[in-house]
Amino acid sequence: YDGYGIPLYTTPTVIQGQIMPAKILPDSMYLYWASLAEGKFYTTKFNLSPALKQQMMTQERYIRFNGDDGGSCFQTDVIFGLLPGGDAKVWLSGCGIKYTYIDRIKPEKVFETYPKNIEYYQLKEERTKQRAADNGVTLFPVPWNKVDRVFQSED
Repeated sequence: YDGYGIPLYTTPTVIQGQIMPAKILPDSMYLYWASLAEGKFYTTKFNLSPALKQQMMTQERYIRFNGDDGGSCFQTDVIFGLLPGGDAKVWLSGCGIKYTYIDRIKPEKVFETYPKNIEYYQLKEERTKQRAADNGVTLFPVPWNKVDRVFQSED
């Protein structure tokens, strides 16, 4: 792993469950995030189409690594991969380690500075740039040939 890709497996992508679980899928989701490398803050809106909602409500069979039947399952987790420039890649996950790529979306709004807690973000930004320098890598220009690709571990 070279640090440029987004690892799609349980440990880094599942932090906690939804705060207020619901049985009805939303029409859209908003994600507010800061790019420490760029010093910008983004608002991303992801619309869930009727077809995507239907896909999320379709029951599947989960087959474990050893080939055993793991029971029924759904792909209901939405995972965002955040990219330089504010774009985000969107996947569905569920049913063990199954990931389905959905789309690459543009940010809804870009702020040229962090809207709140600016000192906190500025400190994090400085640490990010220092960590890059300490490891001998540059943040810009973005090495898109490394960032914008899909790969899978053979493990």
